[in-house]
Amino acid sequence: MFHHMIWMPLHQKAYPLDKIILKGEWDYLLDVFELAEAGLVASPDVYPSFVCNRVDKLEDVKDESKKRRFAGILSYITHLIKFKDRHSMDGVTSAKRHKLPSILSQKFSSLFGATNDTRIPDDKLKLLISYILVLSLFADDFRSDPSDIAKDLRMNPITLRPHYEYLGCKFVRDNQVLLATLPVPLEFQTIKRKRRSVANPQTNPFCLVVCGVANVLSKTGHVYFLPDL
Repeated sequence: MFHHMIWMPLHQKAYPLDKIILKGEWDYLLDVFELAEAGLVASPDVYPSFVCNRVDKLEDVKDESKKRRFAGILSYITHLIKFKDRHSMDGVTSAKRHKLPSILSQKFSSLFGATNDTRIPDDKLKLLISYILVLSLFADDFRSDPSDIAKDLRMNPITLRPHYEYLGCKFVRDNQVLLATLPVPLEFQTIKRKRRSVANPQTNPFCLVVCGVANVLSKTGHVYFLPDL
């Protein structure tokens, strides 16, 4: 049974950032911030395209705490992408020289089921992609052009689209650019079973992991909070 219902007016409450990047991890996410503070350019040999294309936005953020938060998100995205590359055939060269903090290496290995040179299982790979996409939405204020993150994930933007929809995203056109947005309250994809459609957000592993168990929706579109297991 759901023990209480809560309305989610904000994107950040739909996917709480503090459940994705834990308090003790922020101290290991200073590289992008320090890069920007030094006035240096993010090298595409070191950072993903998504990050390289957004580092200059840090100059427009005047509040230092918000700047550190934004930079930390970009750093975390970098580590996630490099972790994925390290465990894939086509990306291992890209990740060869990347320094992944041990605290994140242990977390990612446990969370995504990959250690040393082992391949990430398909279901865990979907979870990893979900982490990256949600953080990219945070970085883009929940209106994100999927083209560069698709490039970093070595995926076609069209094949990436179902991953966004799986997270409750909708697509809108803005000056001929197709943007992924996260409307609230969330509406997850439905699972079709014979002649009826059943909303089944509990099958979304990202929600189950991130929300400690989940912010999930009923068929009416209301958001519920599941008790801890």
